[in-house]
Amino acid sequence: MEQTNFNETVAKLALKSAEPKQVEVELPDGRLANFLMSSKDLVLHDLDCHMGNPLSINESKPLNKPDGFIDYINDFKGTSSCIFGAPQSRTPLTAILDYHGKDEPSWCRHQCELTLASTIPWQKWTGAESSAMSHKEFINFIKDNIQDVTAPEHAKLIESVMQFESDLKVKSKSKVEGHGESKTIDTDFKTSDIPEIIKVGLAPYRYVKHYEAIVRVSVREGERGVMFSLSITNKDRILEAVFDDLVEVVAEKTGLKVYI
Repeated sequence: MEQTNFNETVAKLALKSAEPKQVEVELPDGRLANFLMSSKDLVLHDLDCHMGNPLSINESKPLNKPDGFIDYINDFKGTSSCIFGAPQSRTPLTAILDYHGKDEPSWCRHQCELTLASTIPWQKWTGAESSAMSHKEFINFIKDNIQDVTAPEHAKLIESVMQFESDLKVKSKSKVEGHGESKTIDTDFKTSDIPEIIKVGLAPYRYVKHYEAIVRVSVREGERGVMFSLSITNKDRILEAVFDDLVEVVAEKTGLKVYI
């Protein structure tokens, strides 16, 4: 009987020692913080979620509009806030509002990111680069997206595309006689005048300005007949210009340094 009571006491003490304990810790700045200590792994667990307010801001906010990104920075920036840039990225700018100073470490937990979303017109024109189009498909594509074209004139472009014949060239034979001999000469005539270059006004991402895209039109004859291909010759330069313009306006309107 005594042995049974002893075993129960040991079991109760063991359970009690395994119970987590709340610990109050004084931080270096003099503030008190509550932690939960687990006897099993001797790890301190943060109890911020049970306090009236957390000890520091822990937030990573994705924003899609440059103006909203700028407003957020201006509302929460501090003396050590800074911005980091990533060219050719869908998240080109990240602001760390509680970044450390030279001799002042910080948590770097309060951030906001500018995340860009492609526009539908940009997706359509860049998507058209991936495959060749038949004459009918090319006509429909130009008609559906004519509002993006800045040159040539809409009516002239549609007319030239519509009047293009299925065959690339028409051969005309003429007979030339002289010096006791005659021969036949084949002359090639183009059936229409589709422009080699189409200029298009495109905003690669939402909430950024339009840039002039130079679209080269290629026509070739293949197994399926005449095929049309498009290529945006200055696509990389447009994306570089978007990034450079964003860095310039964000740095100007926030007064913060942008590290690239």
